[in-house]
Amino acid sequence: MIIVDDHKIVRDGIISFTLGHEIIEIIGEAGNENELMNLLDQTIPDIIVMDISLPGKSGIELTDFITRQFPDIKILILSALDEEDTIVDAIEAGAKGFLHKECEEKEFLFAIQKIYNDENYFGKRISSIIQKSFVKKAKDSSFNDFTNRLLSNRELEVIQCLAKGCSDKKIAEKLYISLRTVETHKKNIREKLNINSTAELVIYAIKNNIIEL
Repeated sequence: MIIVDDHKIVRDGIISFTLGHEIIEIIGEAGNENELMNLLDQTIPDIIVMDISLPGKSGIELTDFITRQFPDIKILILSALDEEDTIVDAIEAGAKGFLHKECEEKEFLFAIQKIYNDENYFGKRISSIIQKSFVKKAKDSSFNDFTNRLLSNRELEVIQCLAKGCSDKKIAEKLYISLRTVETHKKNIREKLNINSTAELVIYAIKNNIIEL
C-alpha cells in the first residue's frame, strides 16, 4: 500500500496504526504527484490511500490518471472534504472507496480489507451524505421514467443497495436472495445500462434519482 498525503503527520499516523497488521504492508509514501510517480516507476501497490487536497494535481485528478494507466491499483480516498460533488467526482474518477479523515482506525482497516477484496466501500459518514442527497433529489424531481421502464423492480432495489455501499452479501441478506442471484442482477443491470463497474452504477443512481427511503 502507498499513502499519498501532503501532511507527513497524517502519513506517519497511518503507518503507526497499520504497523504489524497481517494484511497491510506500507511500501511507500508520497506528498505530491511527482513523488507518487517516482514510486510507481519502482513498484506497483495493490492499494493507494489518496488525499484530495494535494499540491499540483489533486487527488481526484491523480485517481483518474492512475485508474486508467494502472487498472490493477485500487484507490481509497481519505479526505477532510466530504461535499456531495467531491464524492461523486471521486467515484467517477475510479475510486473504490471514500472515507472522511475523522473515521476511526477500525473503519479504516475495514475499508482496506473490503477494497483489497475488490469491493467498494464508502464510509458511514459518506454513505449518509449520499443518502441525504438522494432524498433531496427525489423530492425535487420525478423518478426517471425511462429507467423505471428499463429495469425491473428487483434490479432497482439492487442499485439502491449498491448506492448505499452494501456488499453483495449484504444485498443478498437484505433482499432474501442468493449471492449468485445478486451477481446475475448486477450483470443484467450493466448490460441494460451499458455500465461496466459498480462505481458507475452508483453514479447512475445519483444522477437518475434512484432512491426510495
